Parts: sequence; structure tokens; C-alpha cells
Amino acid sequence: RAGDETEDEDDDDDDDALMVTDEDDDEVLSSYKAKNKKANSKKRKTSSSSSRPRRGGTKVGGVKVTTLTASAGNLPNACSDDSNHAQEANEDSRTPTRPKSGGASGKSPLGTFSAFARKDEPEEKARKAAGGSARKAASAAVATTSRSPKPTSARKPLSAGVTPSPVPPCGIGAVAAAAPSKASGGGGGQKPRGEFRKPPLPLDGQPNPRGTHWHNHYKFVHYAKDSKGRGPEDPCYDPRTLKVDYGEIKRVAGRKNVPPAQEQWWNLKSQYADAVMLFKQGKFYEIMHMDADVATSALGINYMKGTDAHCGFPEAAFGTFSRRLIEAGYKVARVEQTETKEAYEERKRRTPRGAKKPACQNREVCSISTVGTRTFCFLYDARCFENGQGGGGAAAEGPLVAIREKVLEDQTAAGDDGVRPVCEYGVVIADVVRGVVTLGQFADDVLRSRMDTLLTNFAPSEILVEGGPSGASPTLLSLLKSAAAKSAHGFNVRIERVNPTENFPRSTAVDPQARAGLERPKSSVKPWDVDECLEELHRKAYYPRSTRGTAKRSDAREGVGRWPEVLRACVEGGADLALSAFGAVLYTLQRNLIDGEVLGM
Repeated sequence: RAGDETEDEDDDDDDDALMVTDEDDDEVLSSYKAKNKKANSKKRKTSSSSSRPRRGGTKVGGVKVTTLTASAGNLPNACSDDSNHAQEANEDSRTPTRPKSGGASGKSPLGTFSAFARKDEPEEKARKAAGGSARKAASAAVATTSRSPKPTSARKPLSAGVTPSPVPPCGIGAVAAAAPSKASGGGGGQKPRGEFRKPPLPLDGQPNPRGTHWHNHYKFVHYAKDSKGRGPEDPCYDPRTLKVDYGEIKRVAGRKNVPPAQEQWWNLKSQYADAVMLFKQGKFYEIMHMDADVATSALGINYMKGTDAHCGFPEAAFGTFSRRLIEAGYKVARVEQTETKEAYEERKRRTPRGAKKPACQNREVCSISTVGTRTFCFLYDARCFENGQGGGGAAAEGPLVAIREKVLEDQTAAGDDGVRPVCEYGVVIADVVRGVVTLGQFADDVLRSRMDTLLTNFAPSEILVEGGPSGASPTLLSLLKSAAAKSAHGFNVRIERVNPTENFPRSTAVDPQARAGLERPKSSVKPWDVDECLEELHRKAYYPRSTRGTAKRSDAREGVGRWPEVLRACVEGGADLALSAFGAVLYTLQRNLIDGEVLGM
């Protein structure tokens, strides 16, 4: 038995005995097969689980066979591919298996081995002589255990050119992996959904490990859908929004009501699902739920006590921690407390009878920052804007670039340089730190030579392309990823898709006038539409109209005489691709709440 010192000392002799053959090998093999078949027919139960494996020995036809048995609960990494023999071993712990390379198997969790062939027999005959147990074990199902899956490891650095997911990778409580359907490649077909495995329950009063907090139990987090109910397999899926199921939050956590601060957090998260929200509470920025999983990995901070995942840092460290998140490729939303306690009590007192009274002080998203839209304020670390060496006069992290592509179907004649154009691009380059916006439109050849030159010269840190089924071509996306991989920046280059139709967030400001100035007239907007872009420029009055009485004109292209020269030239010259790209930049700047700072300059 295991633990017997005498048996352990004779292990080497036992191993040598297994390798010894004699003239009666055929009789030994036949005797062994008969007993093995009889043992399998009985379907013996697995040995009782114990903290340490047992080493047992039996003699088959005069040859001693040493086996190492273990219960399913003690199998190392029983869910991995290396434990394919576990189930067969449970049925008959004495069944020897032949290793792939001969000798003791280093990968088998049972560590069994046998050799019954003569030295002069070929390897193939020896494998056949050993019986079909090895082939049966190879095809056996993976043993199931009562242990929980391993928690997700720390988030790895993002590869260049990839926008990080708003929801961290699922670990415990993950959806079982399923092969994508053919329809999901470009037709928006539904992917097969795996079974949701519930993670362990969190414990109150102590820090819980990753993957066990309440948000890991919410199916609407793992099966994420946007505000329109579309999943990630839909080509028009909007990762900026999240459909929140408040009923599931109450049901899973066993609560009658969602706490007011958490309800406020989920309301904001439903509109800014692709951002890590720094939620202000007093003098502290709290990071909750899925965002806490991101922060603990990217910032190296620990979870706080409680069943809901949360962590944070004091407001004095905002500049340092936000810079680290941004340079890791994340979008950071700063949520400030915009109401004092006295103002909150007054607003609560003035609430009409019958209306729902506010349950906590008001909070608003005051800024959204990425590598391409980060401007300076007293909260940020000014060192990130120093020593700018980017091409084209860009800041240290490079400008924001929006690209609108149009593939030419007709065979256009070659130009003066003898190159036949196959596509046309509208480009807007926005250096938000210096307030410089450049517009351009040009045709390009099959190699995209001019676009490649532009990306190399300006070295953007964030690129906006058109999403949806008729968005950017695979050729352009491949070129952008290649340019992002060759970027000289010390952090990831964001490539973000902006769909033809997007949902503009609603402001949570208490003042109706301030709320109207932060919102668009309609929640559904078309960022790439030229007419809607020009109408929005007139509505926000970034630039004055040229004559009086034109405020109510239906033609948005009128009254641009006092606009900046380059923008006026695009409107009067019909450079619609450049104006379309400018509309995507306008949408991004408005959503990030820096449109007045950049366009006003």
C-alpha cells in the first residue's frame, strides 16, 4: 500500500520486473487478457477518494504489475486534455496503459505503465500485444470532478491594434466554448450558446477571489447585448451600450431592491459599457463589478471586502492610475458627484407628491479619455503630454484619425502618375491637445500606398473606421492593424468601429438647460451622415453663420461663409467623404465631452 516504506524502496526492482520477459510471455499475455476482461465486465467501482494516491501491486501470470490509483477528486487538472485516461482508470484501476513514447508516462495523471513485449519484437506488435486498453482510454470522455474551474488569470497585455473588450474575460462562471457558426462570419447569424456554469458564491466580510463576485453570476453580463438587444455576433452590435437586467440582479443576490448607488452605477454603465468607470464617492474613486476585474489586473490593486467586486484609489492618484489604464488601451470614464448633500436634500424635498424621490446624490460622466482624445486638466499628470515627437505635429501619443472608405466599382482611368485608383478615402486628423483638425480626401491604388504613407507620417494613436456590414474593407483593416503593430508608441493603438447608426448617451445632469446642451435632439444618430453632421455644427453654433435669417434654412450647406477655411472648402467643393469622416470625429468628441474644447479652438 501507499506509504509503505518497504514498498517504496523496492520500486526500482518492481519497474525492472515489468521489463523482464521470458519464454512463457505468450501464456502471460493470455492470462492477463482473460483477467482484464473479467475485471472490466464487473465494472468495479472507483476507489474511495483520499488526500494522497495509493500504490498497489498485483501479480498477473507471475509478473508483478504496479499501479498508481487516484480518485477523480485528486486527479491533477482533471479538466485538461492530459487527463483523457481518467475515466477508464476509474473503471479498472489495474488496467495498465502503454505510454506514447515507451517507459513511464509523464503526462498521464495515473502514471501507470507496462511492457510485455519481447525485446526483439517490433514496436507495433508490442502495442497490439498490450491490448486495446490504451486506445479505449484515449477515446474515453474527460473525467468530471466536483472542483470548481480555475479562476481567470491576470489580464495579459493587449496586442497592438485591438480595442479591449468592455467586459473582462470570463473565468469561473464562463460560458462553455462553442465553435462559431458559418453564418456569424459575415451574415450576423447566431452563434451557438454554451451552458452557463455558475461560479462559487461570494462570501461576505472578506475579499473574494476573481470570478466569484455577484456580477459573475449575471447572465446578462456573459451573454452581453446592446441596448437594441443585439449580440456580439451581429455586425451592427454596439459595444458602447449594455442591456441591464435589474430583475436578475435582485434575484441572484437575494435582494428586494438594488442599492441606490449601484443602481446609479448600472444606469451609467448601460450607456458607457466600453469604458472603465471611475465612480466618485466622497474623496475616493471606486471601480465596481466588471471594471474592478480590469483594474485589479491593469493597476495591480486588490479587491475590497464584500460580495460585490470593487476596488479604488484616492482622488489624488487619479492622474497616475487613469494614465496607466489609458496607455493599457482602455477607455476611462470619470464619474463625478455633481450635487452637494444640501442640494440633494432640497431636490428631494421639492419632488412632487407621487413622483419617485431621489435616493442618492446626483452623479454625471464628466469626461471620457482614450489615447487619442485625452486633453489636459488639473487632475491629469502633465508628463504624458511632454516631449511630443509624433509626426505631423501630433502629441506624444499621436492624433485621432477617422477614415471613411469608398471602393470604386467602375474602372477609373489611370492618373497623371500612371496609377489606376481602386478606392477613395476621406480622412480627418484631430490633434486634440493642440486643437488642430486636418481634413483631406484622395484616391488610392490597389496597394493603398498613400494611406500607408499617411499612417506612417502621422502615427495615430486611435483610429476610427466605419462598422456594420458595409463598413471598412478587409484590405483597409489589415493595413491598419499592420500600421498599429509597427507603431513607435509604447502603448496599444486603438482601432474602434463606429456603426452607421449609434446610440447617443442621455445626460444625467439635474439642470434641464445643461442637460439639453450635452445631448443630441435624437438618441439615435448617424455619425457618418454628411447632412446630419452639418446640421449639428449649425445647432451647436461652433462657428457663426455668414448671414442673418439662415437659422431656419433646410439646406445645411448654406451659411458656411464664416466657417474655418478648410471646412468651408470641403462643403463648397463637395468633399463628402472628408465631411463624413468629420462627422465621426464630431460624434466621438461630443460623446467624450471635449467637442467645445477642440472645435472651438
